[in-house]
Amino acid sequence: MRTGGYPVVMDVAVQAGTAVVRMASRLRGERAIHARGRALTGRLTVTGGAATGAPLLDEPASYDVVVRLSRSLGLPPRLPDVLGLAVRVLDAHGPGAHQDLLLDSTRAEPVLRRLPLPAHDHLRATHGSLVPYDVGGRRLLIGARGLAGSATRLPDVTVASFGLLVATAHGPWQQVGTVRTTAELPAPQGRALRFNPAVTGGGLRLAGPFHGWRQRAYPVSQDVG
Repeated sequence: MRTGGYPVVMDVAVQAGTAVVRMASRLRGERAIHARGRALTGRLTVTGGAATGAPLLDEPASYDVVVRLSRSLGLPPRLPDVLGLAVRVLDAHGPGAHQDLLLDSTRAEPVLRRLPLPAHDHLRATHGSLVPYDVGGRRLLIGARGLAGSATRLPDVTVASFGLLVATAHGPWQQVGTVRTTAELPAPQGRALRFNPAVTGGGLRLAGPFHGWRQRAYPVSQDVG
């Protein structure tokens, strides 16, 4: 028996998980996860030719982006934390049709790339979507990694470059573009940003058994009323 396309046990687990996240956000008085971070403006340049089946990843183009760098638990900077790298590609699929990519620090190796893992520095970490996308009938992970010659550490700089990556669960990472941050987003706009993995399109569709929980968890984690 299924509810909304999921086995009943999975649907119950999703509801329980989102309830915990909502309660944690309200008790904390802010987002339960990735509560604090920096928002930057920038530009995504796609090199083209990746042949994934998604125009955003395959066709040469350039897009404005908003990038948010955050620490999942908000631990002091001297301690490792799960680092968040959220990228909103503006008008990715047409006017007003954005693409949100929510990436967390992980490892590049196939056996670890689906797990959120602590790291010290955004520019030295591999970030991944953890949850795969269905792209042209294939399951692909999307990732990012700081590029050589970029800033050495991010807390105090605004200009940095990341390679935008794709990979199958077990295949090598392939760079399909470059995200370059250019300026700090003014604080009121940065605090008002709300990313959601469900903001997608253009042949990119979240897949796998946990994407339902992730889609629901993000909005409720931002509900602090």
